[in-house]
Amino acid sequence: MSVTKTQKYRVARNFNDATVERRFTKGEIVELTQGEADNFGAVGLVEPEADVDAAPAADAGETPPARQQKRG
Repeated sequence: MSVTKTQKYRVARNFNDATVERRFTKGEIVELTQGEADNFGAVGLVEPEADVDAAPAADAGETPPARQQKRG
């Protein structure tokens, strides 16, 4: 019997995996097998957690506040 290794990934956007009837939510940290990570990563659905920590992605639904100009 072999042990399947998993690694942590951050979900890049909401999606459903129909093969195992599982829902993934954007921002969620999940453990995936190498095969799952390869498949989901190839289409941009997940990112390795280490990559996300180094350069956090901005939420596509949020707009940064506008800068106010100084008057004077």
